[in-house]
Amino acid sequence: EKNIIPICFAIDDAYTPFLAVALQSLIDNASKEYNYCIKVLHTNVKEEHMKQIKKYENEYVNIEFVDLNYYLEKNGKNALVNEGSRMITHNELEKESNKFANYIIREGIRKSERVVIMMDLHIDTITVVFGVIKTGAIYVPIDKTQSKENVEKILFEVTPTLIICNDIYLEKFEGAKCKKIIIKDGLSEYLKESDKLPNVNIISNDLLYIAFTSGTTGLPKGVMVSHRAVMTFVEAVTQNEKFHNK
Repeated sequence: EKNIIPICFAIDDAYTPFLAVALQSLIDNASKEYNYCIKVLHTNVKEEHMKQIKKYENEYVNIEFVDLNYYLEKNGKNALVNEGSRMITHNELEKESNKFANYIIREGIRKSERVVIMMDLHIDTITVVFGVIKTGAIYVPIDKTQSKENVEKILFEVTPTLIICNDIYLEKFEGAKCKKIIIKDGLSEYLKESDKLPNVNIISNDLLYIAFTSGTTGLPKGVMVSHRAVMTFVEAVTQNEKFHNK
């Protein structure tokens, strides 16, 4: 039996023409030694565009559409993260991250702006990261072990609009000339906004985050990662049957 090679695309309506070109190129150069299963990840692709993409199917190429909203509805009440006596479900993370996103949008954060985050690994950190993502902003995680000197270098490189940190790390951002949100006793004061998903046009080619190296051998170096790259990675990981069974 022929091997099956999974190929993942994360798309939106703006990139349907790009995907069409990619599919045509794939089919033109496809080896008859393999079957190709192409999974298209989406949240709201129009029916007409689905039909345009499905026409590229043939005996060697199978195209499937994966609606990410379906998985949220299916697993919404399941526990996502446990932290001691505290637990958060998929639905709760969705709503709380929407609230945080709407809060920082009201505070002036806009798409493609950089938001620096230095927080301990807690449930609140997950909420903050997803909230920033939903604004279309680019989050920049900085490890708490970075020296103040390296933090200053990173801030100079990314020119953030907002810094979000636990109060114990505030001294590392002393002198930074941008807005700051200091997380001291949880997120309750920041979760009073609407729990509806912000209306932000985010496309798969937009930057998701910038990760910096430790800088132990010189200046910290940033690596830019797009939404498309992360979605492709996540889909590839979930192809593992053991992962699905857990």
